[in-house]
Amino acid sequence: MRNIDWKERRDPGEVARRAGGRRRYNKLRAIAKAERRLVIARSVIAARGLHRGLATRLARDLGVNRSTISRDLKAIFATADRWQRHDVKAGAEIDFKALLKNLGDAFISEDDRGQHLP
Repeated sequence: MRNIDWKERRDPGEVARRAGGRRRYNKLRAIAKAERRLVIARSVIAARGLHRGLATRLARDLGVNRSTISRDLKAIFATADRWQRHDVKAGAEIDFKALLKNLGDAFISEDDRGQHLP
């Protein structure tokens, strides 16, 4: 990667290419985060809850730091809590398969669905 002094005036094409590269990179990171959160949510549901060592194992399996798993779990539980509170108000029992689908919908936007960039 070149070290560029962005204080100087740049060719609009160069600026557009750089912005496009940033958008692509950020989109790939967002997709990876959404897929990782789905894996984590499925693992927690399959384990019937968060048990000692699960976060560490997930971090190792997914190749991320444990703090990343903690942030993801916090986001997953916040999302699940919103749906659960809605379902409890409606008097429905919690359907974990539906909850997982809702989590997937929350973490992967309509624009990202099926668009895995190389």
